[in-house]
Amino acid sequence: MGNIDRTVSKTIRLPLDLVAYIELQNGENFSQQLQGILNDYRSGDADRQKRLAEYQRSIDRYKNIYTRLVDDYAEAFDVMQNMQWYLRRLKTLVDNPLPESETAAASPPAI
Repeated sequence: MGNIDRTVSKTIRLPLDLVAYIELQNGENFSQQLQGILNDYRSGDADRQKRLAEYQRSIDRYKNIYTRLVDDYAEAFDVMQNMQWYLRRLKTLVDNPLPESETAAASPPAI
């Protein structure tokens, strides 16, 4: 069976810019030119799938990095809040010192 026996005739409507693009391709007629474009596209499917898988691995890697950074930020934020509480407490003690009697009791014993 020749190649002509396995072809199908279809009528399609295309915008003029696509027709102009197709007609720039190699081939003896419009059908061969369009078939060349489709064959090139189909042969690139494996490469596109490989690139998509590579992109997905990159996305997953960056997603993991992002998650770790968010977790580190949350931990750092908690530390900062604790430090702010201690600084407020220290400022209160500096602004309102303890009376002499309490200061002596609160001081460590002399050696």
